[in-house]
Amino acid sequence: SVSLTSQGARAGGERDRTAADVVAGWPRLGEEIEERTLVQEVRYDEIGGVSYTKGCYTGQETVARLHFRGHTNRELKGLLWDEDRIPSGDAIVDAEGKEVGMVTSLLVLPGRTVGLGVVRRNAEVGTRVVAGGISATIMALPFEAARW
Repeated sequence: SVSLTSQGARAGGERDRTAADVVAGWPRLGEEIEERTLVQEVRYDEIGGVSYTKGCYTGQETVARLHFRGHTNRELKGLLWDEDRIPSGDAIVDAEGKEVGMVTSLLVLPGRTVGLGVVRRNAEVGTRVVAGGISATIMALPFEAARW
């Protein structure tokens, strides 16, 4: 068996993992996931992190009810900023000045800043917002580099 490092690849560090998580739209504890976060709010059902057939587990009734009968009020979405600078603050505000969510993670790339945010369900992909004081667009997850 041939390892990637033996073929010239270098091992990534924590910053590389964080970058990969953001680009993939992968929620992280303490960032996108808090004590009261529902699994469907942060895409766990989309990425295979929830079983609807497994036996009992803590929170199963709420998770199943939401899956079979309703929807969340908030969703994890991508953010693509218009400017190549770090947003200040975490509020996401719509065109009417109403707060619709909060920025949870940032990834500053050369020439582009992207991130994740938990936003109200009605803030659809393609919606223009002000996130952390800078104009941004809500994006689908996982990010597709071709859309940047």
